[in-house]
Amino acid sequence: FWFAQDQQFHSPKGDIYISFDATSFSDTLEAVAAKRIWLGALNDYLQAKYYRAEIAGLHYRIYGHQAGFTLHTRGFTNQQTLLASQLLDAVTGYVPDERAFEHHKALQIQSLQNALLNKPTNRLFSRLSVLIQRNTQAPVELLDVIEDIDYNKMLSCRESAFRCYFIEAFMHGNWASEEAKSFAEKIRTLNDKAGGAPLSR
Repeated sequence: FWFAQDQQFHSPKGDIYISFDATSFSDTLEAVAAKRIWLGALNDYLQAKYYRAEIAGLHYRIYGHQAGFTLHTRGFTNQQTLLASQLLDAVTGYVPDERAFEHHKALQIQSLQNALLNKPTNRLFSRLSVLIQRNTQAPVELLDVIEDIDYNKMLSCRESAFRCYFIEAFMHGNWASEEAKSFAEKIRTLNDKAGGAPLSR
């Protein structure tokens, strides 16, 4: 857990990044496909549940990366740690139903098919990214796998990912150091199974 205090803000704002590294979300093409579908369903669920936070000046994003995924909150510091804690609860506790799985699987297939229609230059840079960055997959490789993945496989990957994972967090804003320490402790309490090691990128 890293904390940088910024007292230069004219208004009380800040950012919190919480990154999850999980082998079960990154070690195979099937795991990456499961993660993408799960993240799509999770974002839909959170959007419905926390849309009022956006109105109150608190914003969040959850996105995948090579080793797992990241939760990012930003905006007014007041109540942001509460929102981040609630989002962490939702992230570790949310299990999509089969309907949500099928919907987001179809969206992922459509997105990957669209990526294959990109201009040759875009496809070249996409391919270079796959060659240079570890745990990065080409759309053509993911498409076959995502078409074959089923609901139970997605649930199995999700369950394995939260059985053993690594968390790294960064908090930057005009919080007092005691607030940062208190939030760091809350992250540890909410993620008592986070006994994994960081994964190489």
